[in-house]
Amino acid sequence: MGLLQWLPLDVHRQFYMLHESGKGRVRCLGRRLRLVRGWRFDPNAGTSDGDIDCETNYSTFNFMFLVQSSTTTITTAPSAPSFAFECGSENWGAGTTISNVVSIINTLVAAKKKYIISTGGENGVFTCSSDANFLKFIKTYQSAYLIGIDFDIETSQTRAQVDSLVLRTKNAQATYPNLRYSFTVSSFAKSTGGDPFLWLGGQVLNSIKVNGLTNYLINPMTMCYTELSQCVVSGGTCDMGASANQVAKNLHDYYSIPYSKIEVTPMIGGNCFPKAQGYIFTLNDVATVSNFAKANGLAGVHFWSLERDNDCPPGAAYWLCNTYGVAGLFGFTKKFLTYFQ
Repeated sequence: MGLLQWLPLDVHRQFYMLHESGKGRVRCLGRRLRLVRGWRFDPNAGTSDGDIDCETNYSTFNFMFLVQSSTTTITTAPSAPSFAFECGSENWGAGTTISNVVSIINTLVAAKKKYIISTGGENGVFTCSSDANFLKFIKTYQSAYLIGIDFDIETSQTRAQVDSLVLRTKNAQATYPNLRYSFTVSSFAKSTGGDPFLWLGGQVLNSIKVNGLTNYLINPMTMCYTELSQCVVSGGTCDMGASANQVAKNLHDYYSIPYSKIEVTPMIGGNCFPKAQGYIFTLNDVATVSNFAKANGLAGVHFWSLERDNDCPPGAAYWLCNTYGVAGLFGFTKKFLTYFQ
């Protein structure tokens, strides 16, 4: 599966994102993602598979994407896929070893592609009980092209585990001060404002404050609302674009988080758990989110997922297609590119 990502001026262009599986199945900054060994992307033809992130500085967009098959090649495409344990004893899932991942990284480095390591997920818990093991974890995948670490923290993460990750992150910054460190959490988009999180997102931010972490990004997943009370409502259903923006506003206002530390990750097309009408992120929502992100200087815009960016009949979220039906092949990708290149 794929996840597109755009980042602003202070982040270098062209990176891939590797995602460790945690104790459960692998996923990225979205829902139910998995690690695969090959990637392909062409916005005008062909197919895609793999975890992908794209990135731009809002004025320059240089797409490159790695294809791994019997022969490794480079082709025009979005730059930056994302791969997703106790640190130091990683579980990449699907029979993939640390050596396999390092081999992929070596290929990216040879192609001069930047990348992020992402951990945890919906059913995967990444833990790290010592600074030494976290430094070992980073060093295993480190190169001049590693630009960051992401922690996807969801329902099964305990308070102590969150505190430990924040402490490990703070202490690691003495050794790796130039990496970006992001925390991905689920969110609500209440139009009345207030806290956009249940306890887990709030716990992450509280831990960041208590432990004095200053180099961080918060990446709320703006997707899969289960009630109309959790989103901005228009025409009797969730307005997914306005809801993504509302999450960023609520996070900024309630927690006094600068927009420059906030990212958003909507789910393109059909979202999960619709109670009545489908909650759908449309092509028009791309404009809504993109314009807001640029106007307010958000740290990044992502979506789940590139692999879903092909048409199938409308409905609830499905990991192989957009359940939207009228975007066309890579239609969401192309639409985002009109705002970020």
